[in-house]
Amino acid sequence: MLHYCLTCEKIIPIQNQQDKTCPSCQKKLLYFGREEVTLSASEIFKAYDISHPFSPIQDYTGTYFTALSYTDDPQSELECDDMLAADPNNIDALFYKGLRAQSNGEAQKAILYFNKIHALDPDYNDTQARLIELYFKNKDYAKAIPHLHALLKKTPKDFALRHNLGLAYLFKQSSKQALKQFIYARKLCKNSTLQKNLETVIKQLITLLSTKKS
Repeated sequence: MLHYCLTCEKIIPIQNQQDKTCPSCQKKLLYFGREEVTLSASEIFKAYDISHPFSPIQDYTGTYFTALSYTDDPQSELECDDMLAADPNNIDALFYKGLRAQSNGEAQKAILYFNKIHALDPDYNDTQARLIELYFKNKDYAKAIPHLHALLKKTPKDFALRHNLGLAYLFKQSSKQALKQFIYARKLCKNSTLQKNLETVIKQLITLLSTKKS
């Protein structure tokens, strides 16, 4: 049977059911069962992504992302243009322009504004959460990884951030890193349906990683 040590980040084959601790660190091992299927990381990602489509407002409720509050005001737009003409690094004006682009569905333009803000002030407002949302909606998961790590340093027990970091690593076919994040997310998850989905992908990843080792 295949168990997992969260401390050592290793899959541990156990022959004796009495052995419940890691032989290296002596911490308790986790067991999720095994999926007897042969899948690649990309196939696991596709199956899981379909089962949990990204919903930024729902997924980030109570964390960093808040619903977009933006009013399309032509006068404010002109004022922001004037402010940026005088000072191209005016963060408040850049943020307004980013919100306007995001509200209009201009994802790439919004990303440019929010990335500039992040370079000037990484902690400004909820810029990193908005970048994560935009990258996920564009299915550009890998670019969200540094922002997910940055926010997890502030709130390491945030389920949505752990879950989406696992999804981003799975998209990159970084199976070991994805497994670690999904196991953390499973511990934090309070939704029974999502728990079952996570357990399925955890089993698949354990099977995939153990097959690579053998």
